Amino acid sequence: MTPGTEFTVYDLVTLMIIQSDNTATNMLIDLVGTDSIRSIMQKTGMENSSFYNKLMIVPAELEGYNEITAADIGSHLRYLATGKIISYDSCLKMIAILKQQQHRDRFPFLLPDPDGEIIGMVPKWEYANKTGSVTKITHDVGIFYTGPHAISISLLNKGLEQKDAASVMARIGRLLYDLYGPKW
Repeated sequence: MTPGTEFTVYDLVTLMIIQSDNTATNMLIDLVGTDSIRSIMQKTGMENSSFYNKLMIVPAELEGYNEITAADIGSHLRYLATGKIISYDSCLKMIAILKQQQHRDRFPFLLPDPDGEIIGMVPKWEYANKTGSVTKITHDVGIFYTGPHAISISLLNKGLEQKDAASVMARIGRLLYDLYGPKW
């Protein structure tokens, strides 16, 4: 971006989610503060996860390590999907941003095109998600919508190369789509 460009909070959240933009993430951390982030984590049942630091800051003097568990992020997603984080309207906006995720090489990779052949048809599926990765850590968490179902997804990997982890996550996505997706 051009130096001096000003961003709205909405712009920063969008960049953080759909592009995994660490600069936008760190600007938001500065804006809301670590205590607010930890408070929301506690409110949504994230008892075994921790948040201490901004992302990808070098050199870093870490207070601790940022970590999540599948159970904790699943709890957080259920609060989001039921409109219980901040406000119902905020949850709708957050889910709308998550549905714009541009990294689709994991859970949804093997799914069919969600759109029908006729413009304006209801999509076969939607996925409101957030991916993340660093060396040998690959995540894809979100809410998978298909038919009458909304399923929280927490796919967390530590140890596999990103390509291998993404492949497994894509196969899991296809299995869930085959189980819950449209039958027509």
